[in-house]
Amino acid sequence: MGALSRILFGLRDRPKALQRLLIAVNLLNIADYGLTLIALESGGHEANPLLRPLFVLSPVWAGVFKLVAVLAATLLVWESRRYRKALIVGLGALVVFVGLLLYHMLVLVFIPRRPFH
Repeated sequence: MGALSRILFGLRDRPKALQRLLIAVNLLNIADYGLTLIALESGGHEANPLLRPLFVLSPVWAGVFKLVAVLAATLLVWESRRYRKALIVGLGALVVFVGLLLYHMLVLVFIPRRPFH
């Protein structure tokens, strides 16, 4: 049995582990939003084409959309946890948000900051 299969069986058979994973996805989503705001204030641009117009409209709307969309997706994964594909989506979301966090950390190191007035 491969590593991915063992992880998926572990998530299926240990609801608390899946619950922690999904909570982590939501917390990382919130961190992504906050770090995006910092990057935008520093002169960066929103890379996500779905969120870009919402950030132009209002960062609050973008935040509400992100929060609701990811929360809904993680609730769907939780309700579908007996299916392998749902667990793969949950695990994939964690990997994506960890990647985004690493990306933000690199961007914030290399983007010149605007001075505070």
